[in-house]
Formats: sequence, C-alpha cells, structure tokens
Amino acid sequence: MASGVLILDPDRFVFGKDIFIGYSTLISGHFVKNRKLVLEMGKIGDYVQIGACCKIAQGVKIGNNSIIGFGVTIGVNCIIGENVKIYDASVLDDNSIIGDNSIIGKKCIVGKRTEVKNNCYIGNYSSIGSKLVIKSNTRIEELSTIKNNIV
Repeated sequence: MASGVLILDPDRFVFGKDIFIGYSTLISGHFVKNRKLVLEMGKIGDYVQIGACCKIAQGVKIGNNSIIGFGVTIGVNCIIGENVKIYDASVLDDNSIIGDNSIIGKKCIVGKRTEVKNNCYIGNYSSIGSKLVIKSNTRIEELSTIKNNIV
C-alpha cells in the first residue's frame, strides 16, 4: 500500500493477496443513511491494482486481477468482476455491477443499479443511465450516452 491510503473500518473489508492500493485512496466500510450507521462487508480480490486518489465505498466487491485507474469512484455495494479494467476518473454509482473481462474507459459514468454484463467495452467519456442492463459482448463507442437497455 502506498502512503496516505485511508481505510475506514478495515475489519469490514477482506483484502486478497498481492494487491496494490495507490496513495490518497479512501476505502470505507460504512456510511450513514437516515441518521443510522450502515456497515457492509467488502472484498478486494487477489492481484488487484487500485490507482491513486480513488474512493471505494462500503460493500464493494472487486474480482481477482482487476485494475482500477487513478481517481475512480466506486459507489456503495458495487460488484466488479474478474479481469476488469476501469480507467481514470470513471464513476460507478451505487449498486452497479460490472461483469468479468469488461473495460470501462476513462471519465465514464455508470448509473445506479446498472448491470454491464461480461466482456463489454465502454468507450472513454461515455455515460450509461441508471437501472439499465448492457448485454454481454457489447461495444459502446467513445462519447456515447446510453439511456435504454441493450439486451
């Protein structure tokens, strides 16, 4: 782990072997909802690399061999599959799911409760709305805005 990494509630996360977490990254095991403390277990798999200045909320699960770029924000209870790449400054809103072997380009936004299935490519600067499903093997070009399911 690099310097300046802050892990709130370290007992609320399971950390795999041979992981790297970049400087000034914040990993949280809790949040406050309706003035009540909510605790969720999270997991960071084996051989995961997390870039600097990331924010990872509680309940997040990151699969083995995944790479999270610089300044990525991952919301509450997101699930990231194995061998996933999420490039710099992208945002995954709460309860999003990214399937195995998928790539999320830089500065992308994935809305709440959206599921991107396995082997998908989301081009740089793209935005995917909330509560959508993107089918496996879908390729979304750069600068795209997706407002409907792709099934």
